[in-house]
Amino acid sequence: MRSNITNFLVVGFAILSLAGCRNTIEGTLRVDKTFAAKSVQKLPCNPEAGDPCYVEKNIQVTPGQ
Repeated sequence: MRSNITNFLVVGFAILSLAGCRNTIEGTLRVDKTFAAKSVQKLPCNPEAGDPCYVEKNIQVTPGQ
């Protein structure tokens, strides 16, 4: 049991370290089932004026490649 948790943590940290520093990830995504996700879009903004710099959208990712 402890080995499974350790393996999960090691793999999780490896994934975060590889993807955490990049703004984009290039490649092909193959989707077998539709799922919901959130998309974050960067906007031109002025934080001092209270403008939002990002907007979140709920999207449906449909099967395909």
